[in-house]
Amino acid sequence: MFNLAQRYAEFCVSEVTGKQWFHQQIRSESVAPNLSPHLREDAEQHARSHGLNAWDTALRYGLAESAWYLNYGVLENP
Repeated sequence: MFNLAQRYAEFCVSEVTGKQWFHQQIRSESVAPNLSPHLREDAEQHARSHGLNAWDTALRYGLAESAWYLNYGVLENP
């Protein structure tokens, strides 16, 4: 009815592609395991100001724990 899956998917794409270049820089300066702590810290900071139940907080935690994103997804062209 509200097409929430579509709306959140669009929000997520915008959020990830907006930060992807920065994530690529962090990853290229070290290795993938060093990107995860940065993403986790970003998620914790975001949770403090927006709450744990915010969709973009969940996205940040999800990226920090995603082996696919850390190793492959971050390198894809937005």
